[in-house]
Amino acid sequence: MRILREAQDLLLIAEPLRAIAGDCLERWATSGTPYVPGQTDLVILVEQEDRLSDIAALVDLLIDLEDEEEVPPFEHVTDHGLAYEAVMLFDDDGIGCSLLIPKSAGIDARLLDWCEMLVTPAPAD
Repeated sequence: MRILREAQDLLLIAEPLRAIAGDCLERWATSGTPYVPGQTDLVILVEQEDRLSDIAALVDLLIDLEDEEEVPPFEHVTDHGLAYEAVMLFDDDGIGCSLLIPKSAGIDARLLDWCEMLVTPAPAD
């Protein structure tokens, strides 16, 4: 997993995923939610071979990974073509993060299945 907090964190990500991550980071940075630059985990890029249990631990995802019927409590999932963005809110103030999940080999199949099942249409620009 790669934690993206600031624009400089995007430099090692190849295009076009960099543009998607940059847009996601910008939305969080300008959302009006409490944000501490350099400390708040706004966007977490899931990478190949990341284990679902590690992702769940990082974002405090309270889900029984042994229960095949359970799905994560994402606020919404957006399909950006190359990747999904799964938004999680942790409190009523809007504090949360986005999991950016590329649609590529090596990404946990269960995580991709959840995203496909929960995806909502992208907002019109």
